[in-house]
Amino acid sequence: MTELEYHRCDAIDPTVVHAAFSRGFSDYVVQFSLGVDAFEQRFFGIECNQRACSFVALVDGEPAGLILGGVRTLEGVRTMRMGAMAIVPEHRGRLGLSRGLFERHRQSAREAGCAQLWLEVIVGNDRAIAFYRKQGYEPVGRLGYYHHDEPGTIVPGSMEGPRIEPCSLADARGCATAAVHVNWQNQAFCIEQVTGQRSFAVVEGGGIAGAIGLDPSGRIDFLYVREPQRRRGLGTALLATAIRELQPAGLSVGTPSEPSLDAFLLARGFRRRSLEQHEMRRTAGVRTTGSP
Repeated sequence: MTELEYHRCDAIDPTVVHAAFSRGFSDYVVQFSLGVDAFEQRFFGIECNQRACSFVALVDGEPAGLILGGVRTLEGVRTMRMGAMAIVPEHRGRLGLSRGLFERHRQSAREAGCAQLWLEVIVGNDRAIAFYRKQGYEPVGRLGYYHHDEPGTIVPGSMEGPRIEPCSLADARGCATAAVHVNWQNQAFCIEQVTGQRSFAVVEGGGIAGAIGLDPSGRIDFLYVREPQRRRGLGTALLATAIRELQPAGLSVGTPSEPSLDAFLLARGFRRRSLEQHEMRRTAGVRTTGSP
């Protein structure tokens, strides 16, 4: 007789969680080659999942699937985000593992007082999207990804008046308007987990006109320029300054799709990756018990 168990990730050996992740994503379109420590650092560190909100399924004592979750306030709303979900290939479609993991994910959200559930899924992964829709999720946004292999070719034009200087993450993020949607991975609570992250600001007239955040790997965490100061070369100057200070081998950025930002990046030699993701949200029934 098959034995099925579910365990919270804070109550089970981390190597079991890692095994469930590695086996579950073994045939995924994005390949992961992470040891236990690197997995822990990324998914329970930078990605801001929490062990108490994450679950592993075991079949006859062996890892068969997992769901990772983390609770934060996202744009003013207490949110449970699903950071990863995977079922080991030989157990897909069997034993109701996906439903069982999702039930625990939703219950964890209720216990945490969340008003919405959030996730990202690769565009074109129709099977997963259909499953999430059945769980009550709907697409609310789209994420695009870009890379630049020659950062040294980005040079600023002439810029008189404002100066660029290092600043705190809080000050840098303060120049973004409330109307700007920021995806989960680029929220301050994730950026704060990155060792060596640096922020720079354009200071003009006693205030910050724009800011950039870059980490040592070359990931651009954010790049903002206030609307009245745009089209003056400030964004390029910020980018060039951050590159000069951190000397990354390459640049990458993931961001909600927005035409003006897309045009800015492409004009400076970035290339858009074929990979895109939907952001999906569920709000109805999060705080109540019962089926979706």
